Amino acid sequence: MAAANGSRQERSHLFLKSETDSSREEEHLFTSVKFLRVAILFFMEQNIVRMVIKATINRVYFLKPCTC
Repeated sequence: MAAANGSRQERSHLFLKSETDSSREEEHLFTSVKFLRVAILFFMEQNIVRMVIKATINRVYFLKPCTC
């Protein structure tokens, strides 16, 4: 009876361990996805800023008054 009781405890311990491992994996995945979203937003903002700067430079360059 003690052997059956011990194996039952062992199984429940293994189940809890696998449950915490899967929750850690989910948490790690969630953190990775959050980081990826932040990185994408950062690069999109950088790209938008770069486009605005280029447009401003082009506008200033092409709208110079002609000194003919």
